[in-house]
Amino acid sequence: MFKAKLKKIQQALGRKRLDGLVLGNFGFHLYDDLLYYLLLRVPEHLVAFIPVTGKPTLYAIPFEVAEISHAYPDCRVRPLATSAATAFALLVKGKKIVGLRSSTLPANIYQSLIRIKRTRWRNFDREKEIMAIKLPSEIARLKRAAALTDQIFTRLFRHWRRFRTETDVAQFILLEIAKHGVEPSFPPIVASGAHAANPHYRPQNKKIQSGFCVLDFGVRYAGYCSDMTRTIYIGQPSAAERALYRTLLEAQTSTMSRVKAGISTAELDKFCRQSLGNRLNKQFVHGLGHGLGTQVHEWPAVTASQNVALEENMVITIEPGVYQTGKYGIRIEDDVVVTKRGVRVLTKSGKNLMSV
Repeated sequence: MFKAKLKKIQQALGRKRLDGLVLGNFGFHLYDDLLYYLLLRVPEHLVAFIPVTGKPTLYAIPFEVAEISHAYPDCRVRPLATSAATAFALLVKGKKIVGLRSSTLPANIYQSLIRIKRTRWRNFDREKEIMAIKLPSEIARLKRAAALTDQIFTRLFRHWRRFRTETDVAQFILLEIAKHGVEPSFPPIVASGAHAANPHYRPQNKKIQSGFCVLDFGVRYAGYCSDMTRTIYIGQPSAAERALYRTLLEAQTSTMSRVKAGISTAELDKFCRQSLGNRLNKQFVHGLGHGLGTQVHEWPAVTASQNVALEENMVITIEPGVYQTGKYGIRIEDDVVVTKRGVRVLTKSGKNLMSV
């Protein structure tokens, strides 16, 4: 997988007519997602140069050199025995036009780079396209992440009577994730009753409220994320509540049926909102979905504002939701692979409204 990803990056450098690209991690507070995409790890301090052809060079903390050399035999790994700025200067010596990612570089590093003589710098912003089209091996990992999420949801529903608070549910999800030897791709959302009206609600150590309950969680398996949402009902829903849920489910499934290579994110967003109707569309307060991969939120955003044509082997989420402040929230989300003729759904958990 490393060689295939490196080739994608180097081809993008060639298209931009760059001699290479500098990347770096500067503490856990500032790391580069393109570097994570390539290495699938987050070294606390690491300086990298990717040439348009040939082997990348990595400068790592000295005691990590042996481990990183073993993990990445297709890289030259050197001890980072100087400042990051000095290492970068050595790496780009003799290179005429080099790419950098200004949004991930500390100001002092950025200033030192642009002062290097006889090297011109261009911002490299092609990581979106590089990461968006997934390799078969990446899709396999995303599929496994989704399968683990399905398994955890099944166990969650079976053990529901054990839970008294929203944090009980969230802790169960986290423990199940740990049992599988993986990590959460983001903190679980467990939002019951009126709390579900907040799409990014954080579970509280309070009694689970009756009504709709939004469960949104995922895992990071071998570097790749899942992101699934199911809404269940605490108690017995009324006929009107069942009808409301059914309307959202039909909008979600019919929108997924339209996903295929060539369709635009704006078209999908518009179709879903039209399916919901004017009243419910006003309650749909976020985008339809997002890209998914080594980051839980990747390009493209599946919204009207980003009119992006989907391509084969992109992986996105489709997650419409409706929310009424002080009353309810409902969201249904699946992870899907874009194909030439439609989608391959990765998240398999049932979507009929379940009551507990």
